[in-house]
Amino acid sequence: MTVIKDIKGKTLKKDQVVKILNKSIKAKSTKGFIESTSNNDLYISIPDEKYGSMDFTWKNWNKEVEIIGDIHNNPKLLNQFQN
Repeated sequence: MTVIKDIKGKTLKKDQVVKILNKSIKAKSTKGFIESTSNNDLYISIPDEKYGSMDFTWKNWNKEVEIIGDIHNNPKLLNQFQN
């Protein structure tokens, strides 16, 4: 299994909240949460007012994703994704 790390070298895992550093994302928010990881892919869901959520398969995670926190260790992070 491949270890996937963020821009600062921290290991990315399911249920972490991350900041997307890629400016081309059309979602209003630059924060999302990791739904899963597989091989070299990172699956991120970003809340969006227009579409509900936008789901991405990320290939440049080591250059464009930064961990904010883990929803299990800091449940308050979930509040930013709830209406």
